[in-house]
Amino acid sequence: MASLASTLSKVLVLILLCSTNLLQTKSLSRNTVADDDELDVSDLIDSFLERAKQNTRHHRTHRLLRRHRLQSATQHLTSFDAHGREYVKCRKSLLGGGSVMKRCYRPPSDDMRVGCYAVWNMKNEALVQDCWVQQAISMNNCEQRKCVADMSTFCCCYGHNCNSRFQLQEETSKDHS
Repeated sequence: MASLASTLSKVLVLILLCSTNLLQTKSLSRNTVADDDELDVSDLIDSFLERAKQNTRHHRTHRLLRRHRLQSATQHLTSFDAHGREYVKCRKSLLGGGSVMKRCYRPPSDDMRVGCYAVWNMKNEALVQDCWVQQAISMNNCEQRKCVADMSTFCCCYGHNCNSRFQLQEETSKDHS
C-alpha cells in the first residue's frame, strides 16, 4: 500500500512539473518579439484605439452635445446645479389656481432636452404650464426664450421662465400672462 502511494505521488509531481514547464513555454513564445525594430504590439493597439476613438460618430456626437450645453449655458437658456446637472426654470400650474417657478432637470440621456410648455383656452387663459422634456429633435419646434404657437393653443420653448408669457403667432403685438 505504501509503495502504491509513493508511486502515485511521484506521478503527480511529474505531471505538475510537465504542465508548469508547458505553460511557461507557451507564455514565452506568445510574448517574444521577433524583431527589436518592430513597434510593440500593445503600442500599436493603443495607437489604433486612440485614432478610432477620435473618429467615431459616438465621440463626435458627445463633443457636439457638450458644445450645445456650453452654448446653452452661455446664452443663459439653461443652468447647471452644484452637481453638474443641467436644468431650466419653468412656470408650473397649481391645481387650485396660481403657479410657481419649478426647476426642471434634463434627463441623463444625451439625446434628451428640457424646456417649458403652456396650454391655454380660447379665452387666452393658461390651463397648464410645466416642464417639457423631449428628444432634441422634437425641441426644434420650440421657440427660444418665448412661447409662441402657430394656430393652436399649445406652445413649447426653451430658456428660463419662457412659458410665463404665451401667444399665438398672429398676435405679435400683445403677450398674455
